[in-house]
Amino acid sequence: PRVRRQRQMCIRDSHATLWEQALYDAFGEHFLNTRLYLMENALYDCGLTPTENDIIDIQTGNLPEQIRADFTHFNSYGYYSKAKAIYLKGIELGYWN
Repeated sequence: PRVRRQRQMCIRDSHATLWEQALYDAFGEHFLNTRLYLMENALYDCGLTPTENDIIDIQTGNLPEQIRADFTHFNSYGYYSKAKAIYLKGIELGYWN
């Protein structure tokens, strides 16, 4: 299985949870679905090769193991990719260049 390496900043997608969809509906293009961004881009952002566990995590809607310190908290890779997502969203919205 292959991990998608495509930026998807504004999500209106069947992979979004009901809560994520509600946030998108409320905030539109200003909503950044960090879970989906990290599932789709974090390994690529950090130059990591997906492990079998990462692929299973992504397929079940969870963040890849390599970007987590535990089930709840990021490690440095997770925080780096999240910061990159926020930076790219700011560019997309014209907050900075």
